[in-house]
Amino acid sequence: MTIARTVDDSRDPFGAFDFSKGRVFDTCDVGEAQTQCSLALAPHRLTVEGDSALFRARMACAAFGPLSLYQLDWNARVTVDAGMLEHDYLMAFPVEGAIDCRHGDEKIVAGPGQAVLAGGGQRFHFTATSNYRQVIVHFRRAALDGAWAAMTGAESGKSIRFACDMPADGPARNAVLPLLHLLLRGAGDERVCVNPSYAYERIQDALLTALLLGQPHSLQRRLTSQQGLDRARVRRAQDFMHENLSEPLTLTAIASALGIPSRTLQQAFQSAEGMGPMQWLRGQRLQAARTALARGDAGSVADAALRFGFFHLGEFSHHYRRAFGESPRDTFNRGA
Repeated sequence: MTIARTVDDSRDPFGAFDFSKGRVFDTCDVGEAQTQCSLALAPHRLTVEGDSALFRARMACAAFGPLSLYQLDWNARVTVDAGMLEHDYLMAFPVEGAIDCRHGDEKIVAGPGQAVLAGGGQRFHFTATSNYRQVIVHFRRAALDGAWAAMTGAESGKSIRFACDMPADGPARNAVLPLLHLLLRGAGDERVCVNPSYAYERIQDALLTALLLGQPHSLQRRLTSQQGLDRARVRRAQDFMHENLSEPLTLTAIASALGIPSRTLQQAFQSAEGMGPMQWLRGQRLQAARTALARGDAGSVADAALRFGFFHLGEFSHHYRRAFGESPRDTFNRGA
């Protein structure tokens, strides 16, 4: 039985993806569902409201290195108490039905088109309507703390507490969804992605950065206090990236090599170049690949892509066509 269904993309942004190959369980036993969900996500208490004979739960998983996406649904109306969520963060996208939840002091009712983000040592509990279905993104506190340290150059200290509500038109939800789609559309497919682990690292880095910059949280004021980087340091970052065009660089790796917070690096590039450092780096890599293809210095399109740091061949072709108005194959054929 396939869990994924075809629905309106505005309500179910994951409707095009089939999670069923990663089936975790399909059970009518409440205890089994609670145990399996607790192992996959976080310990919690599951209670069926009403006739337990109507209960059925299904879970499927798509794992991408440090990030995991779960599709989970219950047939019956249930209450879930996940406790304080000290070490885990859960980002849930309802795609059918709704949840009435409480996260710390926040009370939220969320349905399709919205999302909720729980964690940071705050109690999270909710009641779900019957036939509720959701996609959950799970990541660990250690990963978020690492992203914060890379961005700011300082330890977070306490758990970062996000606002739970992620509205449909909010910047965080709109930034996160394309990254999740990139994962599901083939970041782990060796036919189009030569280095999946690097792709997973890049996407997790971008996802956590998007949350820290776009979703209100308890340490947000610290971000506004970061100082900008002068033009000389921007040039030093550019020199470093030019020298490592073929390396699997991430924003965190670049900032670490230069000994500066990634948030500071982001701000400096936006001020000096009108774009972020990773966007600037992509432009340099595209131009270098184009030069190699036009001069006949590359044995193939894939050779040029890999030589200049593109490990996802579909992503390379997409950005190449947008930048130059033709496919890399067209340029290669002229230079051959």
